[in-house]
Amino acid sequence: MALTARWLRTGVVENGKPTPVKQGITKRVSPGFFDLIIIDEGHHAPADTWQRTLGYFAKAKKVFITGTPFRGDKQEVPGKLIHETPLSEVMRDRYVKWLRKETVNAHELYFTLADQPGVRLSKDEVLALKDKEWLTILPSSHCG
Repeated sequence: MALTARWLRTGVVENGKPTPVKQGITKRVSPGFFDLIIIDEGHHAPADTWQRTLGYFAKAKKVFITGTPFRGDKQEVPGKLIHETPLSEVMRDRYVKWLRKETVNAHELYFTLADQPGVRLSKDEVLALKDKEWLTILPSSHCG
């Protein structure tokens, strides 16, 4: 468990994806390992992979952060709203770029990856990528 020892030394673990329980961080640590979990892109929390992972760490306090408070599938984003900033304000203060509406009628949908120029991926191929695990360690000194 050398990786877990490094996590204990750093004090902060950053996991870029809610990988399935059988493949992810839950295989490396006990359910009581974390006392606080901060979930960026919190609007994804209703997804099955997030639910399994967050359920495993049921006793940890959780903070969900999102700039997308409503899901297209109408599932509710978990938690209690504690802060809200209007889009016009964050655009004015340049936290986000200006938005413009442009209608595109695409007959073909595909995705590309920066590290694979010229390769077109289907929606199903992109969704299959979500099962890959990206896990990094961020030393506490980098967190301010």
